[in-house]
Amino acid sequence: MANMDKKTYDALFKKEDEERKGSPWLFVSAVVLALVAIILLSVFLASYLGVVHLRSEDGGSTLTDPRKDITYELAPMCYEPVAYDVHSGVYAKYGDTEYYMVRDADPTKYLCTIDMNVYDLYYANDISLPSLAEFAPNYTRVCKVEAIAVMIGSIEAEDTEKLVDYYLSANTVDSSLISGVEETLYLKFMSEEYNFMYYNLVYYKTKNGERYLYDRTVGRCVDIGSRFSDVL
Repeated sequence: MANMDKKTYDALFKKEDEERKGSPWLFVSAVVLALVAIILLSVFLASYLGVVHLRSEDGGSTLTDPRKDITYELAPMCYEPVAYDVHSGVYAKYGDTEYYMVRDADPTKYLCTIDMNVYDLYYANDISLPSLAEFAPNYTRVCKVEAIAVMIGSIEAEDTEKLVDYYLSANTVDSSLISGVEETLYLKFMSEEYNFMYYNLVYYKTKNGERYLYDRTVGRCVDIGSRFSDVL
């Protein structure tokens, strides 16, 4: 250093000073990049770990939650969730299928899927689904199904109870003999106890004016004749 002239010394000092001034910015940049990486990893892990990854040995009709040791089964077609919980997002997945919480229901007991506005209900196999009598309907949504189900009318509590009582007590007919159907409606029964699901019956009206109620799950079909024509 003793043999270094002043000009060379000043240049070297200036270079070292610039390097010292630049190093904090390099440090800050590294910290910012590290924080961004941590945030992205946290979002990914929260998304992945927050969703229950279900297992199945039959292609999805029966599903198991390995974390809580819960087994869900696909409910018969007469049962349908009223709505899914839109605020909770995806609750579980199996393959590419997403499962949602049923609104107002315990997710350890009920889940549902949505496909083209069609809802499938899944229920934990440690509970039993109610029969129509146990469901105790007190209101009916009358729907017509085209691309989606559209509510075209309703039946209040008193008439709903009369309709269900007649259906459960009347003699049955062979549903395979029904022909010439010109109108099909879906009666979505609701109840106070099971306010998160429907129990569905199908209403058929033929070209000859015959009218039937049919449960596709248990196969019970009843000829209602001209009864309840004021509500159906």
